[in-house]
Amino acid sequence: MVFTSHRPLLEAEICCRDIRSCAHSSTNMALAKSVYNLLFRRTSTFAITIMVGAVFFERLFDHGGDAIYEQMNHGKLWKHIKHN
Repeated sequence: MVFTSHRPLLEAEICCRDIRSCAHSSTNMALAKSVYNLLFRRTSTFAITIMVGAVFFERLFDHGGDAIYEQMNHGKLWKHIKHN
């Protein structure tokens, strides 16, 4: 028979069962706070961050889609057969 305590766990017991995980979460919180203060605190920097992020995402998505399409159709496209 196993006896268990029915008391609620404290937040420190949930977060810091292992000292490494507790240090890791505080590092993540410091990073998140720095990113928030740098990019998302003011409306102007938030809007610029969204616009720049959208441009980079569009370029990445476009080039990724083209690469997948060319890989799936290798040897069938004009640029692959025009030198033969």
